[in-house]
Amino acid sequence: MPVWVIEVVLIPAIVAIMTLVFNLVLHWGKTKFEYRIDTTKFRREHDYLQLSELYMELYAVIAQSEFLRVFHHLEDLSSWHDLPFVEVEHRLKRFTDDLFPGEFQVHQGAMVNAAIHSFNKMQLVELILEKKPYASQELIKLAVGYRYCHEFLNKDGLVESQYEKFLVSGLEYIYKIVTTVVRETNEKRESCHLEFIESEKHEGIMEHDIFKLRH
Repeated sequence: MPVWVIEVVLIPAIVAIMTLVFNLVLHWGKTKFEYRIDTTKFRREHDYLQLSELYMELYAVIAQSEFLRVFHHLEDLSSWHDLPFVEVEHRLKRFTDDLFPGEFQVHQGAMVNAAIHSFNKMQLVELILEKKPYASQELIKLAVGYRYCHEFLNKDGLVESQYEKFLVSGLEYIYKIVTTVVRETNEKRESCHLEFIESEKHEGIMEHDIFKLRH
């Protein structure tokens, strides 16, 4: 093939092909990079929406439970797994040791603050199910499980073995709900570049040293 043919035809063709390939690769890389940025932005915005609409409210309910645990020194009486959530009833009773695992009652007289005793296990479950679009799939499943156990636990006619099964199963569900809320809340706060607690993110157990007063 004459040299002039190579110079006039082949070299420009090769250059054109290389330019086309380079532009295609550049466009692909740019598209992938922009997609990654858009995906990250969407996830961060979605995480923030979940925090503001649901998770921080759930976190506050659990915070009251942890305050009660510390204030009444319940951590000295039962393991965290056996008592994952502490709540205030309209009238609390004295401690008793003949209850099923996870049940502790304290006598403090009549409670008149509705906001205090409304922070309970069913409040967690109802919030999750009322705001399902903002909850994780795991939380929704756990909430459904606890609601079922709670509903049948209050039915008449249960034999002792049935009652204990619903009680222990409900305790396990609430344990998983609490740890999942604490863990996911901190994961989402980290995603949004907000303050979070490393131990809570990994263990799902709320840090409660702040409740311990130094006299």
